[in-house]
Amino acid sequence: MRLTVIQGGADPGIEPATHPSHPATELWLELADPALRVRISVWLAGLTTSVRERALTDLEPLVAAGVRTEEQFVDAISPATPAALAIAVCRLAGTAGDADVAGPRLRRVLADASCARVRVTAAQAIARLGGVEARGALAEALIRDDDEEVRARAARGLGQLRDHRAVPVLGATLANPGELPAVRGEAAEALGVIGRRSAVAVLLRALRDTEPDVRAGAAMALGMLGGLEVLPALRGLTGDHAMTSELGPVSECAAAAIADVQRRGMRTG
Repeated sequence: MRLTVIQGGADPGIEPATHPSHPATELWLELADPALRVRISVWLAGLTTSVRERALTDLEPLVAAGVRTEEQFVDAISPATPAALAIAVCRLAGTAGDADVAGPRLRRVLADASCARVRVTAAQAIARLGGVEARGALAEALIRDDDEEVRARAARGLGQLRDHRAVPVLGATLANPGELPAVRGEAAEALGVIGRRSAVAVLLRALRDTEPDVRAGAAMALGMLGGLEVLPALRGLTGDHAMTSELGPVSECAAAAIADVQRRGMRTG
């Protein structure tokens, strides 16, 4: 498994051993494979300090489980791996892994792991890595997984991929009144991130939904991709003070979306 640098502003010369107060430092030195140490070290150097601290913590279950080489690391990306270790290896694989090597294993974890939190982490990792099979795996999880958080994360991941072929499944999820509001809201925002104008119609309909999370998500999405023609519908939500689960009042989401559309209109006008 080839570990690569992700983007970041940290000095690439930073080694985990420069964090002597961190409890993972001694464990890090136990990694027997110098190549694994070097590659993960280069990856860690690309992270901000706060994210790096969490990443170091992720190393603890690897070392505790006897993972010392790249081969063992790859083997640990499995539905059968205990939850704490599986979460750690999925996080590391998603941010420092090779899509061709880690991707198929992560997809099996997403499909078959019994722990929902492991599946959530696998969905995050798949979205970060991308690859030709990522869209299908996330779409399948969005449709079939029995856990709300996994489905919501799959919807968000489809947005991260920015693959226009995900628009139909996201649009169907948004329009499905039987789906939970948080998942539908994530589907709406993912449509905005992808940015295909073909999604405008379903997003405009969602502004009239009975659920605040759905209305807010649709408003935010229209702020990302809508033209000036969506402004009247967005202005209709400026008096909607219903609270969402995470985004605050719907009215604030609508106001932010209106500002985004107007700024974009000024740049293109």
